[in-house]
Amino acid sequence: MDTDHIENKRSGFRVSFIRSTAVADQGHLQMMASYAPFSFEPPAHFHPFQKEEFKILQGMMNVRMGAKIHQLAKGDMISIPAGQEHSMWNPGKKEAIVDWKVSPPMQTEKFLREITQIANGPKVDKNGIPSPIRAIYFFSRFGNTVRLTGPAAWAVDLLAFLRKIFH
Repeated sequence: MDTDHIENKRSGFRVSFIRSTAVADQGHLQMMASYAPFSFEPPAHFHPFQKEEFKILQGMMNVRMGAKIHQLAKGDMISIPAGQEHSMWNPGKKEAIVDWKVSPPMQTEKFLREITQIANGPKVDKNGIPSPIRAIYFFSRFGNTVRLTGPAAWAVDLLAFLRKIFH
C-alpha cells in the first residue's frame, strides 16, 4: 500500500483507507470519503460482484439509484447491492464525510488509486475527468470491479473484448 490517503486535487474528493485491500482479504474494504461542497455527479456505474454500504457522518449526499434520487443527511445509511446502477455526490454547501464499505474488496483500492493519479495528471478536464477514449480504456481494465452504464458501457465492453483478442 503506497499511502493511506488519496485526493483528487481538482474535485476535492478524498479517500482515507481504514481497512485496506492488503489486510481485508475477502472481507471488506473500509474507507472514509470526503466530498467537497457542490461536487459534481459522477457517471452512473455499478459493481457486478460487490455490495457497498455508506453512512453519512457529516453533511449531506445525493445518491441516484436507477431513476430515483435519495437525499441523505448525517446519520443516514444506504446499502447498494451488487449490480445496482448508482452515483453519489454532495449537493450541499458543506463538506460531506462518508464511512464507505465495499464487500468483497476485489480491485476497488487499486481502481481508486489509479483513477486519482489520472485525475491529478495532465489531459483531464477541470474535474479531473479524462477524455472519453482514455476513460473507456481505463474502465476496460476494471470490468469485474466497476462498470459504466449506457453507451459508454458498450464502448468499454467492446474495448475489453478487443484487448482479450489481441493480448
